[in-house]
Amino acid sequence: MPRAEYAAGVRPRDERLNPVPRRVLTTEDPMTDDCANCHAAPAAIEDVDVRPPRPWCLGCATALVRAGDPVLNYRALGEDEYARVLATGSTAVLPFG
Repeated sequence: MPRAEYAAGVRPRDERLNPVPRRVLTTEDPMTDDCANCHAAPAAIEDVDVRPPRPWCLGCATALVRAGDPVLNYRALGEDEYARVLATGSTAVLPFG
């Protein structure tokens, strides 16, 4: 701690006796219906290939489709808008031949 803080009467904090509370951020929170990626939009689908299932909003799921890594095994959480996104934007669901 700099000398100026000692001169101002500020006592140093002993973290062993009085720890600074730290917020733990998690990417998976089963108690919310928010997207696990952006945490800002409501989830539209759940990726069932991972445990626990990971919720995705329509915007983040669409970004995955455009990046070439679509969520193929999913459960729709409401209207299935994601099926339309998959049908129009992913080569992973096109039939061969």
